[in-house]
Amino acid sequence: MPQLTGAIFNCPPLSSSQRDQLVSNAAASMKCLLINATMSEKNPIDNVVRNVKTGRHATIRKAHDSVDPQFEGYMAHTKVRVSIDDVAEFFFLDSPAKSQAYSRVMGEVVLDRRTLYTLVERPIADGASKPLHSVSVEWVMVKMPMKIPARDTCFLEFHDEFAFNDHITGEPRRGWARCTHSVSLACCPDLQRSHGVVRMDLVRSGHVFFESRERGVLDYYRVTFGSPNGTVMNHFSKLFVNMHIKAASASVLNLEEFFISQRIKPMLDVPVGHFQSKKKIEYCMHCYGRFSWLSSKRQCRGCGDVTCVKCSCLWALNLTHNKTVKVQLCKECITGDVRSRPSPRHSTASNHRSSAYTNASPKSMSVLSAPYSMSALMSSTRNYTAPGVITLDADEDDDQATDLQVLSPTHWRDSDGASSAIRDGVLTFQSDSSSVYLYQQ
Repeated sequence: MPQLTGAIFNCPPLSSSQRDQLVSNAAASMKCLLINATMSEKNPIDNVVRNVKTGRHATIRKAHDSVDPQFEGYMAHTKVRVSIDDVAEFFFLDSPAKSQAYSRVMGEVVLDRRTLYTLVERPIADGASKPLHSVSVEWVMVKMPMKIPARDTCFLEFHDEFAFNDHITGEPRRGWARCTHSVSLACCPDLQRSHGVVRMDLVRSGHVFFESRERGVLDYYRVTFGSPNGTVMNHFSKLFVNMHIKAASASVLNLEEFFISQRIKPMLDVPVGHFQSKKKIEYCMHCYGRFSWLSSKRQCRGCGDVTCVKCSCLWALNLTHNKTVKVQLCKECITGDVRSRPSPRHSTASNHRSSAYTNASPKSMSVLSAPYSMSALMSSTRNYTAPGVITLDADEDDDQATDLQVLSPTHWRDSDGASSAIRDGVLTFQSDSSSVYLYQQ
């Protein structure tokens, strides 16, 4: 078979009517994606997974496409501490480095990727009225597991931000989504006979983000419908679907891990000599558990707090393509959520804790940085280093559990997976002021 690259496609210019039709189809698919994301929450939970490093949970539900129910897929929901602007920047793949980062976070092995048509360019000027809106036709070829032939797909990609009102508080909030939907073009024919690559279908799938009631935290939905196609899938269909569900659950939790890694890297510039000595600390500075002579003390590389094993985690950061550093981090520096802790003086061991904290820096003096802008982190391909393969597993040197934690849905409380800020309501798109009504049956 001849080697396949996206350079083989020769796509002629589109007429105005052809372009408008593609944009219209992409916009309609986006609205259906939003309906699929919110309606699927009425389905029973199929899996619950937990990232042992970030402590974040994700719920996985099986669902059917609202437009064509023959397509069965899944919806994964979690929360991620990041801004709408930064997450939109992450999914705008305008450089090889960003494409590589996206592939690693999402667990995809992309063999080649090409933009066939740019239908609506994303404005880059400051103060643009539609800064997070773009439409294009993309072609992607991905490697499959278990020696299954590679798959490719030609699809519409639609990015847009929208506004809505919180269905409880009535406060205005923002959202953003990326929708992918397969399209058939003469200039991008099926390549199975010529190259042995099977054309798969994507159906109203993508990533949806809503601002939640918790400041700085987004509700994140990943929706996938489609068909891998190919005769070999008749023998591997159930196994493949199960693998895909697990991979999808991993990818939604990996996204926050990626943003955490970007926030943590500047902390390494703080000299460790500014931190207090571990020897003088007798109690964990987070849970106030007393250290015994056999206890292992951990010092956070971000803020300098001395903690027990349960309140810290070993984190691997890729500084360059071939250099990785492992640092100890407390849970608060990992999540960026600095919670108020009870005063140790209220404990029965107040005398010991007071003496232990004499030289300790207060948490208010933490060097924890505010989240960095993704545009600043990713604007230059030369300065940006794609992360290593992100995994849900804790490091082998860490005392944490080393496997992805799968929780029983029967023991999952609704309160543990708090619902998003929108239920019955109207979303208004920023690109054309059109609206879609979301409802719960």
